[in-house]
Amino acid sequence: MESVGIDTNPVACAIASAKLVHTTPEKIIELCKMILKSKKKPEDTPIGEFWDLCYHPSTLHQVCKLREYFFR
Repeated sequence: MESVGIDTNPVACAIASAKLVHTTPEKIIELCKMILKSKKKPEDTPIGEFWDLCYHPSTLHQVCKLREYFFR
């Protein structure tokens, strides 16, 4: 069944777009591995005591790298 939807709410649009993606957990894992293997460093890594206490430095680096890739 075909349908058309219009929404001005960016969150609703993002959710609708995500529902239309056909992927598998394996594809997602492979993409994340590819992103993390790249030499590109994250542009914005938070600093401060909070971040030091919450994340191991390499984990924070990986989270920021993935975040930047997916939010571009």
